[in-house]
Amino acid sequence: MIEAARAKMETRILQAKTKLKMELADMAFEQATTRLPGLITDIDNQMFLDNYMKGMQIEQDQV
Repeated sequence: MIEAARAKMETRILQAKTKLKMELADMAFEQATTRLPGLITDIDNQMFLDNYMKGMQIEQDQV
């Protein structure tokens, strides 16, 4: 009986940890989508695009 209770508690703790991690990830994503548009400049956008295009070219060259 004690072992069953211990196993049930461990399962609930793992579930709570998983739920907390998901909630923290959601909060981080929400903050990023709120704050980043005000921080990223046109120069940053161009740099991201250039890096993406370079990566695409490298992948295509490997094929």
